[in-house]
Amino acid sequence: MVVAERAVRSLFYIVAGTLVLAFGVAAFVVPYELVAGGVTGIAVVLEQIWGGFEVDRTVFLLGWLLFFWGLAVFGRSFALKTLCSTLLYPMLLSTFLHWSGMETLSQMIGTMGERRVLLFVAILGGSLVGLGCALTVMGGGSTGGTDVPVLILCKAFPRLGHGRAFFLLDTAIILLGFAVTGEVFHMICGALSALASACVLGALLPRAYF
Repeated sequence: MVVAERAVRSLFYIVAGTLVLAFGVAAFVVPYELVAGGVTGIAVVLEQIWGGFEVDRTVFLLGWLLFFWGLAVFGRSFALKTLCSTLLYPMLLSTFLHWSGMETLSQMIGTMGERRVLLFVAILGGSLVGLGCALTVMGGGSTGGTDVPVLILCKAFPRLGHGRAFFLLDTAIILLGFAVTGEVFHMICGALSALASACVLGALLPRAYF
């Protein structure tokens, strides 16, 4: 009975975390083309380069590619932790992106002025991403995605540490976005979003999770 309760609680956290993550990205990151690192950041950059690459489809493809890469390198244990989010996140992201309520939300936020809007969505979107990731980890899961290359980097360079590895990878993605668009303010907002996410994660998760 206790095992069943733990399993239900774990699943609840993972699903809730993935839901919050998908909503935060769909409402406050993708519509404003913020590149804040992660698989979504890569997807936004690819859409900016080639146009025909829809963010949700790119996230789906990259998510599964990284999932199988993680399975090959780290085995079933890692794959089981990431399977739920790998399945749910692309579907939820696509649902939110195509939901008519998102257009209404964008219109409401749009009355604040362009730069204020970008600062607002960067902080709020990053905070929701951090909250979603934290809930997923609390449930014993993983959001997958760029967790895979980060863990591989840490395996190759043990002294690097997870925090630095995530920082380096996200910085590289943010700079790639800047190289494509050339927009300094967008780059700053992307970095601010990543920082907000990291702050929420750090506040909610003890070091043992990392």
